[in-house]
Amino acid sequence: DIVTYLSACISNREKRSDGILYVIRSDIEKYHPAAEIEKMKTQIGYDSADCDTVVRGYIGRIRRRRKLSDFLKKYCRSAAVITDRFHGMVFAVITGTPCVVMRSLDHKVIEGYRWFRFLPYIRFANDASMVPEILQSLMKDTTKIEIPDYNKILCEKKDQNE
Repeated sequence: DIVTYLSACISNREKRSDGILYVIRSDIEKYHPAAEIEKMKTQIGYDSADCDTVVRGYIGRIRRRRKLSDFLKKYCRSAAVITDRFHGMVFAVITGTPCVVMRSLDHKVIEGYRWFRFLPYIRFANDASMVPEILQSLMKDTTKIEIPDYNKILCEKKDQNE
């Protein structure tokens, strides 16, 4: 995904104190029922916030950069992200935010996870009941996060496959 080029633009990582950021689908592509998500949130128990990668309405050219910067700061301030959205995972990747990726009905999430599965701070959960345990193990390793140069990595992988 072209958005991985943004990794070089994110320099100041703010203190990660805002708890868990949930970026969960509410549309027809959601896989997990709302009750299952609420149960998971209760089991996790951290302070949390909800957001979405879909922006409603028009954002003019002048406001786009600021809107994107503000959005990425939410990720940078969060201790971890739990998402079932492809771009929810990608934003976690480029900001170095620990992330548990959950399936959705769309194939993009699972296929996209395969691109980033080598990263120690991105993990996949087949089921919402697995998320609390995976999150707990991720939270222990947050001090070891280094944001790689994805452009270099993806080009090297492409060269290996040719």
